[in-house]
Amino acid sequence: MRLVSGKESARPPQEPGVTLVLGSGGARGLAHIGVLQALKEIRVPVRAVVGCSIGAQIGALYCAGVSPEDLADTARQVNFSTVIRMFMPFPFGAGLVRDRGVRKFLQAELQRKSIQDLAVPFVAVATDLQDGTEVVLDSGLAWSAVRASIAMPGILAPHTHEERRHLADGALVNPLPVSVARSRYPWPVVAVQAQLSPRLRPEIGGRFRRPFGWFQVARLANETALWELGQARLRECPPDVLVEPAVREHSCFSYHQATDLIRVGYDAAVNSPALKGGACESRLG
Repeated sequence: MRLVSGKESARPPQEPGVTLVLGSGGARGLAHIGVLQALKEIRVPVRAVVGCSIGAQIGALYCAGVSPEDLADTARQVNFSTVIRMFMPFPFGAGLVRDRGVRKFLQAELQRKSIQDLAVPFVAVATDLQDGTEVVLDSGLAWSAVRASIAMPGILAPHTHEERRHLADGALVNPLPVSVARSRYPWPVVAVQAQLSPRLRPEIGGRFRRPFGWFQVARLANETALWELGQARLRECPPDVLVEPAVREHSCFSYHQATDLIRVGYDAAVNSPALKGGACESRLG
């Protein structure tokens, strides 16, 4: 593992609470917002966040002081036309779509805040496309770290952060980076799995005959690979609590279905036997 800062972060004093790991999943990751709402409601303190891809985006905003309620309000403002504009194909460049809208949003929300100055400790995970190694982003501008972590190859071009070139989506090496949380922070780990098992995938039907059928094939193949990689990493380094929102009815581009996705995230966390009703009090500090 390589660290952008070149050193491990100092471990903070032991306090009650958890390290929250928010994984990849595209729009399905909006369920992370519901999990944050539930943790706030049941009074489980989030002491640090490790984010990958969409999890890095939501995690950085939360660590910058944006409340779960405000995160939900922002997500609900996205409609289908917004999604179309966001992912309008642009044939010239290293990604299918331009990153102008994504960059503008991240810079507006995170401004010039550095990772080191966020209210809650935060790191993002990215991948170095040059050598395929995991990169833990723990310094520099927060928006830039998020932009690197969400750079899914083929969709968004790689990003330069802290003079490191060609950084891409952290999901390529660690879709649910529990291992990073274990190495960084002393609190028990609650991880949110927003990827969908291919075995739960809705019937494909005749979608490959539609325009951009090739893109559908590539997306489903990519999701399968990320799921299998994520499961292998979880077997190597499991969390203390794994929250799995019911995202079966949603695609990785269902940003316009934020209300439903936030709800399933909330339901998964608030109904988790390990979290609800104080059942995890002794386990989680």
